[in-house]
Amino acid sequence: MDVRGREHISKTPVIYAMKHQSMLDTFIMHAILENPTFIMKEELLDIPLYGRVCEKVGNIPIDREMGMKSMRKMLTRSMEEVNEGRSVIIFPEGSRAVPGKKHPYMSGIFGIYKYLKIPVVPVAVNTGLYWPKKGNIRKGTFVVEFLPPIDIGLQKDDFMHKLEETIEMASQHLLVTD
Repeated sequence: MDVRGREHISKTPVIYAMKHQSMLDTFIMHAILENPTFIMKEELLDIPLYGRVCEKVGNIPIDREMGMKSMRKMLTRSMEEVNEGRSVIIFPEGSRAVPGKKHPYMSGIFGIYKYLKIPVVPVAVNTGLYWPKKGNIRKGTFVVEFLPPIDIGLQKDDFMHKLEETIEMASQHLLVTD
């Protein structure tokens, strides 16, 4: 694992908005960061062992079909975790994307950014090259790159554009392998 941009890892709680290409993404941040919490889809709790571990580490499960009720729960829990000194990790696309592709960025990331009033650190990865959703695991050095934080106070369109452009450009750059 090659971790880049360590200077952007915060000692105080922030929101890490991470590209999601692989199941590996849900593990590596625990190896890099001190006691983070993930916002995750609730149905993942049903996966044997994995779901139990997610509960034990205090992840924030959300039921995406519950709309605003789920959003309120996510905001409340995120604030509780931040107040306990934990950073929050979210995958703004909501699910894994094949390397080189992307899903639309969901507006929940803006809701959290606006509500928590803390910076967002974009995170680019190339993990899907080595542990793809389908296919065999490949040997190689995967990269996790922490990018400069997005400070508080941006309006929704500006924030969403900056976040998506930053993560996607950096992730595309990481797909160029040696």
